[in-house]
Amino acid sequence: LVSHRCETHIITVGAEQSRAEQSRAEQSRTEQSRTEQSRAEQSRAKQSRAETEQSRAKQSKAEQSRTEQSRAKQSRAEQSRTEQSKAEQSRTEQSRAKQSRAEQSRAKQSRAEQSRTEQSRAEQSRTEQSRAKQSRAEQSRTEQSRAEQSRTEQSRTEQSKAEQSRAEQNRAEQSRAEQSRAEQSRAKQSRAEQSRTEQSRAEQSRAEQSRTEQNRAEQNRTEQSRTEQSKAEQSRAEQSRTEQNRAEQSRTEQSRTEQSRTEQSRAEQSRAEQSRASFCLTGASATTHSNMVIKVYIATSSGSTSIKKQQQDVMGFLSANKIEFEECDIAANEDNRKWMRENVPEEARPTAGNPLPPQIFNQDRYCGNYEAFFDAREDNIVYAFLGLTAPPGSKEADALAKREQQ
Repeated sequence: LVSHRCETHIITVGAEQSRAEQSRAEQSRTEQSRTEQSRAEQSRAKQSRAETEQSRAKQSKAEQSRTEQSRAKQSRAEQSRTEQSKAEQSRTEQSRAKQSRAEQSRAKQSRAEQSRTEQSRAEQSRTEQSRAKQSRAEQSRTEQSRAEQSRTEQSRTEQSKAEQSRAEQNRAEQSRAEQSRAEQSRAKQSRAEQSRTEQSRAEQSRAEQSRTEQNRAEQNRTEQSRTEQSKAEQSRAEQSRTEQNRAEQSRTEQSRTEQSRTEQSRAEQSRAEQSRASFCLTGASATTHSNMVIKVYIATSSGSTSIKKQQQDVMGFLSANKIEFEECDIAANEDNRKWMRENVPEEARPTAGNPLPPQIFNQDRYCGNYEAFFDAREDNIVYAFLGLTAPPGSKEADALAKREQQ
């Protein structure tokens, strides 16, 4: 979107420049051409807004289609899950029917064995009755052995039943575990799909937040730079005041003697002269500030971060020091661009291309570019660089006074 807006802005700016040049050449810079340009700019701004709204609507439609597709996928996955669960239930029911049939066959076999054993026991009882008199001892032994055999058989049957019940429990647990695993895999898949959609939304929101945070950071940096400059200048003014107070205290201590009285009178005369001179300087500075206008030529739509920082640095320093200035945008006004390029002297022009903003003028007099402004600020001669008189109490005014005394 940013690239699309930049391209539309560049196209609109080029069209505006060509139309402005044609209208100015034909109508000789009349008021009617300005009104027509303003109306054309308004219509173009409306068109750009309509295009941005259309792009936003397309994005919203694309997001809705994506959400609908994701919902359709989720519904399909749920249907497949229900079908799989039904198939698993049918399988479990079939396995249970097979198990019940096997148990019934086993019960029939056990009953047949019991009937056979009962018949054999009846035959044995008959033989035992015939041989009871002779083999009571042997019968007791055989009965004990039979009892032991019956016990072993019962224990075996109980063990087999316990093993069967355990096997059935294990099978049921396995089927339950498989069902739980299938449900867990389905839940994981649904969670993964939800996490993907949430991640996409989070990435979009993060991108928007990062853009807003970058804008806020740039604003905070400009404000911090301005506040730091104002604080530094305030600290410098306070230091100069403290130094002046200390000098005055040392003078008062030295003036306790009788000889210092004459020096005090001279100092009072010099102070009166300084106050008169400062009064004259303040009046002159007021007249110069009221008559002279500082113009800073900038480009609001510049894509270079270094140019933006330099512009903010210059305007922040001027506003912190309460120096009135006028912003002249060369990107929005073609007259400002032509005037700046025509009035920059040859020695200040770059070897290749046109001069870049920021460029500083005092009315029609060229002051310099950002590098010259930076050097003047480092040397505490910004007012002389701008063609203004330094206010009393500033470091530049103190340095000028010292030079005059020397």
